[in-house]
Amino acid sequence: MVGFAKGKMNKNGWLRVAEASIAIIIIISVVLIIVSNRQPTKNQDFNTFLTIQLDEIAKNNSLRTLITEYDVEKEESEGRNGEIITSLNSFLESKIEQSFLTYKIKICSATENCFLNEYPSNAKNIYSAERIISTTIESPSYSPKKVKLFLWIEE
Repeated sequence: MVGFAKGKMNKNGWLRVAEASIAIIIIISVVLIIVSNRQPTKNQDFNTFLTIQLDEIAKNNSLRTLITEYDVEKEESEGRNGEIITSLNSFLESKIEQSFLTYKIKICSATENCFLNEYPSNAKNIYSAERIISTTIESPSYSPKKVKLFLWIEE
């Protein structure tokens, strides 16, 4: 008590407490930044993402050719149609890296509506985008197709 009365307070102790507090704040801040960057954002709008994927499909000549060969009169899994859907799925798998996302691609006539045959039971929101894919107008077999991409978050 004599030390307090004479004003000889030990300032080194307070300095160590302040240093320890600052170090703890820095460590917690770094951990929070790392954790927030690693968690996937499930609340983002995927419409732009879908449009970009459809643009990439349209720019890919081999995929565009496959899509124009798709026979809308046949089932999705029948013969050549199954191969075409498999090729599109493998292309999209390399682009859609988030494990919580599920997608479905549909090809139909340019004049009809593409829709999901079965609504996914584990989906809260479904995002979709579509694009018309065709050969050149001068091509003898001009038959444009509509490609629609559905994307949803696995719940």
